Amino acid sequence: MEKKELLNDIKAKKIKPVYLFCGEDEYSKRDVAERIKKVYLADGFEDLDFFTAEDVSAGQVADACRTLPFMSEKRVVVIRNYGPFISKWKTADEPEDEKGTAGSKGEQDPIYQYIEDPEPSTCLIFYISAGNSLSSATAKALAAYGAETVSFDLPAESELAAWAARYCRRAGKLMTNDTIEHLRLVVGNDYYKIRNELDKLIPYVGERGEITVEDIEEIVPQSPEYGAFDLINKLFSQDRDGAYRTLRKMSAHGEQPSVILAGLITQLRSMLFAREAIDDRKNASQLQEKLGIRSNYAAKMYMNRASAYSYATLKDLYATAVEEEQRFKSGRSTDAVSLDKMMIMIFNAQTRQ
Repeated sequence: MEKKELLNDIKAKKIKPVYLFCGEDEYSKRDVAERIKKVYLADGFEDLDFFTAEDVSAGQVADACRTLPFMSEKRVVVIRNYGPFISKWKTADEPEDEKGTAGSKGEQDPIYQYIEDPEPSTCLIFYISAGNSLSSATAKALAAYGAETVSFDLPAESELAAWAARYCRRAGKLMTNDTIEHLRLVVGNDYYKIRNELDKLIPYVGERGEITVEDIEEIVPQSPEYGAFDLINKLFSQDRDGAYRTLRKMSAHGEQPSVILAGLITQLRSMLFAREAIDDRKNASQLQEKLGIRSNYAAKMYMNRASAYSYATLKDLYATAVEEEQRFKSGRSTDAVSLDKMMIMIFNAQTRQ
């Protein structure tokens, strides 16, 4: 089942008795669960008619579901990361190939017994957090017993950008598409993280009507993945102060010079591919596919920076960075010295005439 179909069912008050929420989009999973609670739980009785837990037994889940709602239309039960459903889970006496499945004991298992004959007045949601996954056998068993699986995939760039723009407009603020893409690049393609940062940015700008890239750079914590991208971007734009400011942020977050240098090597490789794409008259979407990245905005930035340098210059920088990494690994240099040397070399690289 798609998320949109479930939202329509919630609006029409036609939800099914058992759902399995899985996928990487944590924001949407939480949002949909909250919508179900809002529609079916009576005001003031949420504590009585809502049950959520983790690390519970099958019997406890079944008992929670068989309890009738007190004053609400339905009782809502959310079980997070139920162990036997997760592919890497297994009991001490269970062989590896049977973990997380109904197995031969499916008919006796209280969970599968309940799913097969659920309480009509209860909506049971098995909530699998991002990073966990179901075994294929478990997914098939759940479907066979009657559970409805809803997959919450991360949104496309255009979908997330439109949502973020609407969120800002409701607060009386403007964000351009490029600014939204920059925020997504900094924190990742995650509704939940982006909403959290927007909730900080909106009051931060005060009476000012627009949220800018500079605001994001000032208060939004950068992910380790973005740190290397931001560093290479500032190096190639000759922003020396900005580059060392980014370096200090990365160091403050515990990143060692060796890790930062490895990130620079990856970024230089991407710049090399970007220059190659330009020479082959390819566009940002084709480069995005080549690099295997989610952000078209990032691909455009790679191509914009790479356009000022020759393929030979970028190739030499990449080769030197790899050589410097080998130097400190072999004890002929330190990671800090090698990193500093590479930053200076990029600053001094000659642009195309």
